[in-house]
Amino acid sequence: VTPPTNGQPDKLPVLIPLKVGLLGPDGQDLPLHLEGKGSVGSSTVLRCDAEHNSFTFTDVEVEPVPSLLRGFSAPVKLQVTGQSDDHLRLMFAHDSDPFNRWEAGQRLYMKLLLQLYQAAAGAAASVPLAERCAAAGGVPGELVAAFKAVLEDAELDGSFKAMAMRLPSMAEIVDRIDEADPVLVWQVRQYVYQQLAQQLRPELEGAIKANDVPPGTPYEFNAQQCARRHLRNMSASVLGSLEAPDVQEQLLRRFREATNMTDRMAALTVLCDTDTPGREQALQAGVCSAGCMCAVAAFWLGV
Repeated sequence: VTPPTNGQPDKLPVLIPLKVGLLGPDGQDLPLHLEGKGSVGSSTVLRCDAEHNSFTFTDVEVEPVPSLLRGFSAPVKLQVTGQSDDHLRLMFAHDSDPFNRWEAGQRLYMKLLLQLYQAAAGAAASVPLAERCAAAGGVPGELVAAFKAVLEDAELDGSFKAMAMRLPSMAEIVDRIDEADPVLVWQVRQYVYQQLAQQLRPELEGAIKANDVPPGTPYEFNAQQCARRHLRNMSASVLGSLEAPDVQEQLLRRFREATNMTDRMAALTVLCDTDTPGREQALQAGVCSAGCMCAVAAFWLGV
């Protein structure tokens, strides 16, 4: 129901096209049979044009997981009664709809980040952050498995994988917390990345290797190369949270050998999030290379 506004106290229902699908226990789309229409494929659009609408699917042989608002079919905020973390993890790992797959991951990330933040904020500051977060359950293995499924899905575009791997931004998290401590938010966010990196380091390194190019390769601007850059830089970003000397050395090398600003700034951004010697070396090199390019210098100052 649309809330009343000035001069319009009574709002009539508006048409909401709700694209839906049903997932089986294995994450695959189930065939849909809508009462009154018969078979409608594996995804269909329901017309919601009244305050209350009811739709019945028949011949559903297993308990399904609803995949609603596929393709962001309407500009609405959707609350799904009874949707559990298990449902979200199944969608994140397997949903055939890219929007819902990404959205499921973002909801899981945000719920975990808020849970860990509250636990860390409520514990004694003298206790190391990792211990405070671990006491609250840390990063669930099921989420790590879903993250891995996205990373290793050969059918997914590299740019989509990178976006699905990215945690909600600092601004998004702070917006959900009353009187948030930005430093603690950043620390909790880094903790989650560190846990993912520790448990999935071989897979992340494999993604970087599979999408890497030899040093000095000329820059190409096309969808395929953009996707490869996006995925390898996001994988390197997650690994960079470990602050391991060998990882920092690789990031510094990538920064120095980059033939384009996308790769160069990606490596610099990760290095600046660490307290390592590589950060100062990269920042000094950044100053020297910026010269009179105002746009580049502004980007460097914003890191």
